Amino acid sequence: MRPYERDEEAWRLQNAENAARLAIVRVMFDSAGWGEFQAPEIFDFGIRFLEEPCVAYGCAIDGDALVPLRYPRCTGGVYRWATDIKGYYTGAWCFFVVDTLSPANIANVPTEDPNYDINHYFTFSGVALKQLNDDFLDL
Repeated sequence: MRPYERDEEAWRLQNAENAARLAIVRVMFDSAGWGEFQAPEIFDFGIRFLEEPCVAYGCAIDGDALVPLRYPRCTGGVYRWATDIKGYYTGAWCFFVVDTLSPANIANVPTEDPNYDINHYFTFSGVALKQLNDDFLDL
């Protein structure tokens, strides 16, 4: 028995609506050193976002020693979206920038050039069409 009684059509519609709810897709890219980088190819979401997804970016250094006054400042984003024939968002071309030289510290900057290995994390979120398992309605 279902958790609460409904007619079959209402039950089917509710489950169809739930199939197109919030989705989160994550990807990680690596870089070494500093500069401007583009991901080598498109990142395919594997799902279709109904609208342009929100993009969150973060980075991490795993094990590198930080050079004083040369801490990395990283930014990342999307420079082009991929869409299908219906206009759904299916992928993104990503970029990221690593800067290790702050203008505020220009007079005191160490000559050591850090060669950081950085992990760049992108999270895409939004309402998307998702594939459901065949047994999804077997409650």
